[in-house]
Amino acid sequence: MHEKDISVVYDKKVCKKLCTLAGGGKHGARDLRSQIRKNIEDKIVELLIDGNVAEDRKITITAEKEIKVF
Repeated sequence: MHEKDISVVYDKKVCKKLCTLAGGGKHGARDLRSQIRKNIEDKIVELLIDGNVAEDRKITITAEKEIKVF
C-alpha cells in the first residue's frame, strides 16, 4: 500500500471483532489469519480493482455489527 501512496486506518473495534470471529477455533492464529483475509484483505483488493479508493488515498476499516472497508 505504501508503494501506491495509500494509507489504511482502522479502529479498535476491528481488532475486537476479528478476535471474536476467530475465537475458539482449534487452529489458533490460522483462524485469525483466515478472518483477516476474508473480512479485510479481500475487500481491500475489491476496492483497488474497482478503482473505488477515495481521493485522499485512504482506506478506512471499521466494525459495528460487521467489518466494513471503504
